[in-house]
Amino acid sequence: RTTNLNSAKLEGVDFHLYYDLDISAGHFAFGLTGTKATKATLATGALVANQLGLNSPEFTATSFLAWNKDKTSARVTVNYSGKFHDGGPDYLGNRVVSSPFVTTNLFLGYAFDDEDGALAGTSLRLGVDNVFNEKPDYVKRSSASLLSYLHWTLARVLQLNISKEN
Repeated sequence: RTTNLNSAKLEGVDFHLYYDLDISAGHFAFGLTGTKATKATLATGALVANQLGLNSPEFTATSFLAWNKDKTSARVTVNYSGKFHDGGPDYLGNRVVSSPFVTTNLFLGYAFDDEDGALAGTSLRLGVDNVFNEKPDYVKRSSASLLSYLHWTLARVLQLNISKEN
């Protein structure tokens, strides 16, 4: 049997800004999105507690700058995750505050759209996630009962994509 014994009430402000610009150097786009949490109440049975900033940051944001001209495109994305209090203690029993975390992703693309021959309709794309190989805070735990995958990220990830249209 499955039972849902908890409830949560979340409040905050979400925002989104976007701007497009066409000039002789190409098409540029800029975007910024984010969330500022103002309330996070968790009810577990008869216990009601404010969980704001516990196990997740109060502020997160993502911004990007993109460019494309003719067959070439590029995009840089920056992700920001603010500080937060970790829900479990470290191996000495101390409360842990995780530092803000920033990652940068890069995308480059080229399309052989108008070409004749073997490469006609071929697109090449290179993606690099976490370009600067940032590492989040590491918390040494004394208890194996806490989630081991909470607040983790991959290191730098490279992706090379090739696609072909007929």
